[in-house]
Amino acid sequence: MSQPTCPDCEQQLTFIDSFKNINPWRYKCPHCKSAIKVSANWKQLTILSMVIGMFIGLFSVYQEEIGQWQRTDSLLFCALFVLVICLISLACWHKVTFKK
Repeated sequence: MSQPTCPDCEQQLTFIDSFKNINPWRYKCPHCKSAIKVSANWKQLTILSMVIGMFIGLFSVYQEEIGQWQRTDSLLFCALFVLVICLISLACWHKVTFKK
């Protein structure tokens, strides 16, 4: 599986590098520090992950409020879905492209 590369320095950007850029609309290459733009599909996946995360959190709170779950159940549920979202993002990382 190939990694996306910086259009300026042509160094590979790893999935771990993506965690250094909190804002998906403002990426900087960790090697040459140039501003690069990420592909639209990665931005869409980021937005989708945030929306899914919000609904998972709301679902957990709702389950606690109606007495179905204990706090540990909610935390385990949220941790499981964070793991799933990270694994899906990792699987999609090789399709990301960067532009100047």
